[in-house]
This record gives sequence, structure tokens and C-alpha cells, in this order.
Amino acid sequence: MKINLRKLLLDGLLEENFPITPEPKLPQETIETPSESDGTKDLYESRKTYKQKVNEDNLPVGVDNFKGQVLKNQLDLWYGRKKYGKYDYDDRIVKFIGLTTDLKKVEGTDFSLINFVTDAVNNFLLQYNQERPTHPRSKLNNITIKRAYQETENYRGYSNKLYVQFFNEVLDPIKYSNKISNFDDFINLFYLWFSEKNTFATKTGFFESSEYNIYNTGLAFDYFTVNSESDINTILNDVRFPVLNYVAKINGLRVDPNYPARLIADIQSEKLINPFVTGSFPADTKASDLPKLVYKKYFQSVNFSESSEQKILEFMSFISEMYNRFIEKYSNISEFNSDFSFKNKFETSKIKRKKAVFGDFTVERSDGSSSIKKSSVEYYIKFRAIEKRVKLTKPELKNLTKTVHNIITLYNQKNFQLKTITEKLYILNQAINYLELYLNTKSKTTDDENKKDFKFFIKRAKEKPLTGTEEFATLVEQDEEGNIFSVSPVDISTDFS
Repeated sequence: MKINLRKLLLDGLLEENFPITPEPKLPQETIETPSESDGTKDLYESRKTYKQKVNEDNLPVGVDNFKGQVLKNQLDLWYGRKKYGKYDYDDRIVKFIGLTTDLKKVEGTDFSLINFVTDAVNNFLLQYNQERPTHPRSKLNNITIKRAYQETENYRGYSNKLYVQFFNEVLDPIKYSNKISNFDDFINLFYLWFSEKNTFATKTGFFESSEYNIYNTGLAFDYFTVNSESDINTILNDVRFPVLNYVAKINGLRVDPNYPARLIADIQSEKLINPFVTGSFPADTKASDLPKLVYKKYFQSVNFSESSEQKILEFMSFISEMYNRFIEKYSNISEFNSDFSFKNKFETSKIKRKKAVFGDFTVERSDGSSSIKKSSVEYYIKFRAIEKRVKLTKPELKNLTKTVHNIITLYNQKNFQLKTITEKLYILNQAINYLELYLNTKSKTTDDENKKDFKFFIKRAKEKPLTGTEEFATLVEQDEEGNIFSVSPVDISTDFS
């Protein structure tokens, strides 16, 4: 027996605004399902094709139903809200803190999500599986969780994969040669190799990449296992997919149009905020403040949880660990010499490679304190520029390095120690903040808003200093496009009081 959904709707047996849409027509072309491991260009082209052929033409959720009610329920992580779950409202890269107290298991499963998301999902599953009728032809009856929160891979653990690839492609053929006589040789070779790769090395790049994804945020889950394009089409054409879409919507859960097996908790949705999110905050909290407070409570800034100096030194340690791993097995350089006796005799002399230590990246100051070397700052900037796909000219790199280094060394000056704790913390993070803003203005993928933000940042520091920015403002001068054209040196005798 065929079930007439429209008749049920008109008879009042289904929700008044239940979405009824015509059966979609599938494209004849084969569409390759993209993988996050694909190269940037391939991934972009695959996503573009998918968006053109599936999202716009074939998603069986119309813009509105026959009563004119809007039914669209999407959260597009590829095009619409690319930064969702990875950037806060101040456009800073964030990571889910991952405390066990913040996570809660979905009923009847071993899968966890952020506590308020779990509450919404439990309600969604109850309404969809038990309160809505099943359909004999549907493969979306009695759905459950197939994938949910996953712990973030350790940043340092990632170095193992990167090192193996670098060793196989570059180091192995020259492992005994003098082309790698010390750490500087190693990092320069690594930089040349890295510049041709579509990958990352800094912690910021790690969290920008697909290594840190929506499942690491505790905001998303899969309800269906997708192994092929046909599985995606199965979801999109299932008779119960409109039901799922609707029930998800009334619980603040959005369908990812690029991967419809995934539902994402939308912290901007009123249906999620009230009643689910409100329970995690004080009763007098304004609903309009909750989306920002979610990031503040459950997430942590990647770049501002430690000082700029620590951030750069951590990166240098990351590279030095790979180098030390290399020389632990290949500790010597082999050089072949021959004398000119009656018979040439070839002898091998071995030169021991020196281990990299933390002190290689810092320098002792005249006042007895230590500070990061300018060369370490330059290396970090060069790698971040590659990750952001920004080409810096030599003068740009030189001036940018000098500026970032000067901002960092402010904190280490004796007279700066008179500053308040708040001001110290602000300056501690200001160098990386400045660097990221600068690179954003140069990025090919950036927009005019980023450039405006950067120019405003400099202007604000000069004209109306906030805490700790008056010293910073004296270091940098820009042209109208935000390009550095001069850098003022730090005057150690400056009175900061």
C-alpha cells in the first residue's frame, strides 16, 4: 500500500509544516565523493562539482513548502560557514577543551557529544524514531549514532607522520652526506620540501587543517554510514529524509548539505539555545549572549593560551625533535679521503652530528635574561606564510621578522616588568596576533574585511591605545594597504610607566 504523505498532512496526521517535496531528479554524471585527504585543488574542484550537481539541484529539501514556510535547514561547512566550530566570534582559531565534564553520552550508545548537544540529540532521536511513523521503503528507520565526538590527534604525535614522509622523500638518499651536517641544514632542507607540500607544521596550521575537524568539536554526529556516492544518494532520495530534516530543525540540528549523513548542532539556532544551551549557563544569561559564551566555556584559543615566544619555541622544538630522531640513527657524516701513495687508499672519516637543544633557539641578554633568537622568529614566519599560501618578499620578511621579534622582546625588558599583569599578558600574545592579522591581509583567500580589521588594529593602537598597545604602536608603520615600510627599534631605555 502506498502512503500519501500529502494526504496525511492535510488530514492533520503529520505536523502542519511538514516538508513535502517532489522526488528529485538525479544527475547522470558521476560525482566523485571528496575526501579531506585530497589535495587542496582536487578537494576544491570536487566540492565545487558536488555543490553544482547535488546541493543546488538535488537536495530534496525545498526552500519552502506549499504553504510558503521556509524549510531550508543546512549548515554548509564548505561554503557558507567554513569557520564554524574552528573560529570564535573574534575570528580566533579555537579548539574544544575536551573535559570529561563537558561531554555526555547519547542515550543507548557509547558515543559522546557536548552535554547540551547530547540533550538535543536525545530529544531528536526520541521524536524521530518513536513519535514519527516508519516507512517500509525507508532505510532511515530507527536511526542511531554512527560517529560522534573524537579526541583531537596530538600535535606532537603528528610529527611522526610528517617525519616519515620527509625522510622517505628527501633524507634517505643523503643520510650520510654533509648536506645535513647540523640542525640548520636540516630545517632548511625541510623548509624547501615543505614549501612544495600541501600540509602544515605549526600548531596553528594543525588546527586550521582537516586534522582538526567538526567531530573534534563535539558539535556533530553521523546517523548513517557512507561508503560511496550511492549511499549519499540513498539518503537524499529516502522517503523519510524530509521527516529527518524537519525533526532535526526543531531541535537546532542542521544537515550538512555536502555530507547529508551528518547533523550539526547550530549554536545560533533558537531551537538549540532554548531549552538545551540555556541549561549550561546561569539563569539570568541573555539568550543573545549564549553563542559567544559557548565558545568561551567549551573552547580555548589556540594562539592565545600561551605566549608568542612559547608558541614559536614550541614550533622550533617540533622541528628539532625530528632532527634529533634522524641523527639518533644516523649520527655521523661520512667523508671519503684518499692519499697519493703507490696505491690509492680510501679512508672514511666520520664527523659526528651535533644534537639540537633548546638553547640553540634563544640568546642570553646583557641583563642576564634570555630571549628568543631572531632566526627562530624568521623560521616560524616563513612556515606560517606557506601554510597561509602567502608569498613574502625578502624586504617584507625582514621587516616582519624584526617587528614580531621586537614585540616579543618587549616583555623581557627590565622596565617592562613594571607593567600590570593584564598588560603583560596582552603583550605576551601581541606578536602572534599581529603576525596572523598581517598574513590574513596577504592571503589569496582573504576578503576586504580582514584588511579593514588589520588597518583598524594599527590605527586603534596609535590613536586610542588599549591595554599594552601603546608600546606596540611605536614599533610599526604601515602604508594604506597594511604593508610594513619601516620598523622602529625597541628602545630599552623607554619609560613605560
